[in-house]
Amino acid sequence: MYSHQQNFAKALKQTKNLRSRYLHTLAVFRIYEKFRKLAAPNIVGKKKAEANVKLFGNHLYFFSSLQEAARCYFFVELAKFFDENKHEQSLTIELLLNSHFTS
Repeated sequence: MYSHQQNFAKALKQTKNLRSRYLHTLAVFRIYEKFRKLAAPNIVGKKKAEANVKLFGNHLYFFSSLQEAARCYFFVELAKFFDENKHEQSLTIELLLNSHFTS
């Protein structure tokens, strides 16, 4: 296999990995966003919002922990996408764009 083919294969693999991480991050954000909407009376209606808040209150440690974990995971993953990757230890957008593949 020629070096440019190897470089392309490596770039394609990194792009797929970055895309997978992006989709996971987006899914976690959607979960967090859904929890916020379920408690908003202007979105789901007053009765449904009250029922949802009551349910969340009955299982406070489960739902609050889940919501906080989703929020934190989203922000950590978002930061990793735009991190300055000085030691090239993780896959970032900068690493993918500035990669100097072996020739």
